[in-house]
Amino acid sequence: MTRSEFDRKYTSQLNPQQLAAVHAVGGAVLLLAVPGSGKTTVLVTRLGYMLCCCGISPDAILTMTYTKAATKEMQKRFVRLFGQDCPQVPEIRTINGVSSKIIDFYARTHGSGSTFTVVENEGELAKIVSDLYRELSGEFATQSVIKELRKGIAYVKNMMLGKEDLGELDTGFDQFPELYVQYNLALRQRRWMDYDDQMIYAKTILENYPDILAHFQDAFPYICVDEAQDTSKIQHAIIQLLARKTSNLFMVGDEDQSIYGFRAAYPDALMQFEQTYPNIQVEVIAGGTGELCQRLVAEAANPQGDVLWGGGADTLAAYNDYFEPYVCANDEFIGAAYKDPNGYWIGESPLPMVFIYNKTMLSEDEVPTTWEGLCDENLKGKIAYCSPSKSGSAYTQLCTMLFSQPTIDEGWALVEKFIANLDGKVQDSSGNCHKLVASGEYALGVTIEKSAVLYADNPDIGYVYPEKNSAVPDGVALIKGCPNEENAKLFIDFVTSAECQTAQNADWARRPVRSDVAPQGLCSLDDCNVGNYDFGYAAANRDSIKEKFNDLVAG
Repeated sequence: MTRSEFDRKYTSQLNPQQLAAVHAVGGAVLLLAVPGSGKTTVLVTRLGYMLCCCGISPDAILTMTYTKAATKEMQKRFVRLFGQDCPQVPEIRTINGVSSKIIDFYARTHGSGSTFTVVENEGELAKIVSDLYRELSGEFATQSVIKELRKGIAYVKNMMLGKEDLGELDTGFDQFPELYVQYNLALRQRRWMDYDDQMIYAKTILENYPDILAHFQDAFPYICVDEAQDTSKIQHAIIQLLARKTSNLFMVGDEDQSIYGFRAAYPDALMQFEQTYPNIQVEVIAGGTGELCQRLVAEAANPQGDVLWGGGADTLAAYNDYFEPYVCANDEFIGAAYKDPNGYWIGESPLPMVFIYNKTMLSEDEVPTTWEGLCDENLKGKIAYCSPSKSGSAYTQLCTMLFSQPTIDEGWALVEKFIANLDGKVQDSSGNCHKLVASGEYALGVTIEKSAVLYADNPDIGYVYPEKNSAVPDGVALIKGCPNEENAKLFIDFVTSAECQTAQNADWARRPVRSDVAPQGLCSLDDCNVGNYDFGYAAANRDSIKEKFNDLVAG
């Protein structure tokens, strides 16, 4: 079934934003909307699109929900909508159902047998809590007390709290830490585990048995998550492990509720930092680089943040007045090209630019290797490129194009030809560029290396590093007048540490900035054709460059 046939048959009720989510198959996607706006409908429709139009096997897709009722309802909706065209339903399970599958596979492949039983009768668990409460307090527990204590136990396990954190919980029972320890001991003595233990056990297996992790990653290269706002830390950790290899993760949730752990909200780096400094709590405010920088300006008289983490260094350089110079503890391992000479920002991950292309639409000989090659008339209307006003990476790409020529005027002449070759098609999101190429809507796209790497296992997708390239790093900076300066410096030191750099490379395919940490799964930076990049010019002329680009697009 072609895409147009599918859309005519199944997507007429969707708005443009919902339709874009259905078509966004490759990479990580987070869909936020208010309750009742059709998020689950989008997810189910997307499953049908993946099967009918993308040639993806239903066995390669794992969809996770948070209740058995939601699982059954989604299965019914899929059958009602796509039963005729897609008779096989993709696997839809609760997160506990996935955990059970992992544990069972471990038992079969490693000969341990099923040594613990999941307790499905809540009354059995409530009795253990009740007995322990009476033993520790000398009083009988009411139903409301038992309920609060069970909630506390579940919270500890879902948030992966340590024993040292138990005393900080407000359960209404001073002896909760002891009750928690005794509760788990009672389960072990009976060879029981509760549903939260099931997830902990599954996570432990995935972390300690690379063969089992690889099995499930290969089995399910596409993962979808419904009601993502309900994701706890332990659930997110399992999802992250399963999706790590391909990053083909689609999550839907309510925009008026917090999404825990998606993207930058709780990556491994933050978890590691909080483990290293248990007395420091990291609160993340996610947003686009431009949005966050504007917030810096608005809050300059009374800063609410301590660190700006992420965003291209050429963007950060335009806001130096709002940063405090800081030479991090790892300065000797960071080259001069990847830090501000006056210490206003520090690079933490170089981002080489690439041309990503669809091999079914372009042969290797047809793929340009220079910025001038983007002006080839055979590529007219076939290039996915984002507006520099919408994306920091697109702005870097524009400046790289300007700097590729002997003079800025000659650079603008090249840009004008490039814009003409876009044929009026400029994207609103940089994330769409690689996705549109992967879906076959565009033959070629301009994107960053870490986005192209997502398709390493896709035989239809390739990428090249253009000549006279740039590798402007994402940066981190200390906010001037921040309320927690010393903690902020510790965080910057951690982000640039060998430990964090190695983890970011392994988990997110981010290229290390440190000279002593070799990138895994990526070519040498020397092979990325990196040339000179004028940070000063890009920062000082940011507004006028974007304005001129927009004027050229408008004609």
